[in-house]
Amino acid sequence: MMTITFSLSGISFILDAGMMGLFCYSRYRAYIGNRSNQITYYYFLASLFVSLALLTYGLPIFFSDDQGIMSIFGSTALVLNAIGFSNFFMIALYSRLSSRGFILAKHILYIFVCLLTIGLIVDIPPAFIDPLGIIHWRFGLLVGILAALHMDLAFAANVYLIMDHFYRLKKLSILNSIGLVTTFVITGIAGSYLYIGDSGLGLGLASIGLYAGISVVFFLALRGTISRFVWW
Repeated sequence: MMTITFSLSGISFILDAGMMGLFCYSRYRAYIGNRSNQITYYYFLASLFVSLALLTYGLPIFFSDDQGIMSIFGSTALVLNAIGFSNFFMIALYSRLSSRGFILAKHILYIFVCLLTIGLIVDIPPAFIDPLGIIHWRFGLLVGILAALHMDLAFAANVYLIMDHFYRLKKLSILNSIGLVTTFVITGIAGSYLYIGDSGLGLGLASIGLYAGISVVFFLALRGTISRFVWW
């Protein structure tokens, strides 16, 4: 029997998925308009997998608060996120590496995702929802640190890339440039705690931070300006 479990953070994840989904759609439309733009292509793939991950994080509230079910959804979402963050990483790598170097780096990222998956199988996270409706994923220490580091490095690389080209990008849209940097910084901090933290208050604040960060690109996509943000 399906049991609907009230969870503030679960609802937040689903809202995040919807907002990220709109950003993903805007990147898809931009890529269809210019298929030679690989930066837009990787933005599309990254936001697609992150959207699916956020949705998967929130889905357990429609099924059950059973620890086994939540662990399966949480682990699946982490892998989807890792694939998405790898594509964010590829944006910076594509801009800096040679063709051969980029292919090598891409395969290293694929191997990293596989290692994270193995880590989740070996050390299954004992996820649960506390009385306040906050989801505690309780990923293993090594998996949580590696996942957070992977995300933070990918986001930092993108922030560096944007700032490195800021003078040229601000001529296209300074709002989009600042908005993307803001999203990377806020979601990087909040997302890291969601991977490694276990305090109910901390996880609640991290969920709010994640929502706030994603809201920035959501409103940019909603305005339609992000669809005109073409770098190369």
